[in-house]
Amino acid sequence: MKVSEVSEDSLIVSSLLKKYNVKPFMPNPNLDKTKISHSLDLHKLKKEIDLSMEKHGRHPWLSADDSSLRYTGFSINYNPNHQDQLNPNASSLGTPKNKRDQFYYNSLQEHEKIKNSYFDTYGFIKRTPAASEGYLSAILDTCQRTIIRSRMMILSGHYFDDQLIAQYKEAKPGDSKFGWHRDEPIHVNLRINIPITGNDAFVFEMLGEEPYFLEPGFAYSWDTNKPHRVWCREKTDLERYNLIVGVSPWFDYFPERDEWLPNQYCGKKDPMEMLREGLIFDWLRVK
Repeated sequence: MKVSEVSEDSLIVSSLLKKYNVKPFMPNPNLDKTKISHSLDLHKLKKEIDLSMEKHGRHPWLSADDSSLRYTGFSINYNPNHQDQLNPNASSLGTPKNKRDQFYYNSLQEHEKIKNSYFDTYGFIKRTPAASEGYLSAILDTCQRTIIRSRMMILSGHYFDDQLIAQYKEAKPGDSKFGWHRDEPIHVNLRINIPITGNDAFVFEMLGEEPYFLEPGFAYSWDTNKPHRVWCREKTDLERYNLIVGVSPWFDYFPERDEWLPNQYCGKKDPMEMLREGLIFDWLRVK
C-alpha cells in the first residue's frame, strides 16, 4: 500500500490492517514480557549519544502546556511530512497539540487530520541526523524490520523532589499526569527498551505489578498496550538513559516506492516470538 493511498483522516497502520484484512491479535499471556542479555558496549554508546546531543540538541518532551525537562532526549526516526513541522531530532517527543494529560492512548481529539500526526507511528520512517552517525547508527542498521517512531530518552532524577515523588506514589493507577500511558498493540509497534545508564531509583511499572529497575546489559520488551510508566521513586542526581526502538513486526516499508507491504510473518507469528528468535535483531535472541 502506497502512503499516498492513505486518507488524511486515517493512521497509516489502520489503513494497512484494513486493506490486508489482518485479524485482531491476541498476545500470548505467557509471552507478554521478555528480558534478553546483550553485549552492546554501553559506555561507548552513551559517549556517542552525548556527542550527538552536543551537536543536534537535547530536546524536551513537548505538550500544549509546556515542555518537560524531566524527560528529554532526541528522536531516532522522523516523519518528513509531520504536520507539526518540528525539528526532526525532536519530532517523536510529544506534540504541542496535546496537553500533558492527553497522551494516555491515541488522544486524537486535538487533531483535525490524523495522518502525519504524532500518533501516526508508521509515518516515522526516516532516520534523524542525531541517530545517523557512529555506534548508535550501526546498531540501528542491524534491525531486520522497519524501525518506526522511536527515541533516545533521558529521565533526570534531580527533577524528582520529595513532593513530586510522593505525588507519583499516591497517583491513581492510570493517571496520565504521572506518567501512565499505553502504546500501540505489539503487532503494530513492538517496542524494545535498551537501558544504558541508571540505578534502582529509576523504575518501570506495569499496572497491577510492582515497579522494578531495568538493568543495563539487558533489553526488555512488554505488551505495552497495557498501562505502564517510568518514574523515579527516590531522590538521585543521576540520569537514566534509555534507548526505545519501535519496530513494525508485520509490515515492511520500501522507501524507493513509499510503500508498506505485509511480510511473511504478518498475522502468522507472535511479535514477541519474533524478537526472542532473533527476527528483529539477530544479536538479540533468547538462547
